[in-house]
Amino acid sequence: MVLNQASEHFNEKTISDLDGILTVHHLGVDENDIVKRINTTPDNTIVFNHRPDTYKNYNGFIKTMDA
Repeated sequence: MVLNQASEHFNEKTISDLDGILTVHHLGVDENDIVKRINTTPDNTIVFNHRPDTYKNYNGFIKTMDA
């Protein structure tokens, strides 16, 4: 994605150089964040995966959940 976006602004040589420099770094997981047993009967949970601000319609989400 970085190379794709950069290609809109830089020439092919620069993109080739970037391709040789950039590497993917996967984030690690702490040992204590790994569950020992998987919960096969979890509670049903609805998640509002945004900031609770009006421009994300949080109030509308709350109204819908209350209904």
